[in-house]
Amino acid sequence: MKMLEVTILGVKVSAPLLNPKTAEAYEKGMNVCVRRIQKSGESEEDGAEVLREQCNAVTDYIDEVFGIGASRRILGAETDVLTCLDALADMANLYEAQVVPLIKEKTAKITEILTQAGDKGDPI
Repeated sequence: MKMLEVTILGVKVSAPLLNPKTAEAYEKGMNVCVRRIQKSGESEEDGAEVLREQCNAVTDYIDEVFGIGASRRILGAETDVLTCLDALADMANLYEAQVVPLIKEKTAKITEILTQAGDKGDPI
């Protein structure tokens, strides 16, 4: 299975992002993460607990997609809610900004190979 290397907050991590199970974890995980952040903001917990839950929502999401420990590599041993939200923004744009360009590049190479083969009269 092809592992794709991407960058989140300047840290390189890899996962099989084009595997259907991983793509599903990415999609569903984003929804769960956002709901957890919204729900924590509506709670009557104290401020520190709200911040903790919001950070935990993001770290759990990162670890779900990239494996246990990935959030610690990306966010460090100690983090804050703004850093977690920056990581979530990188995650939200991950496919559009980093994965889709890789697919387009690979597709262009294949198209070029097929076009050259066709120009030479080789069977396609």
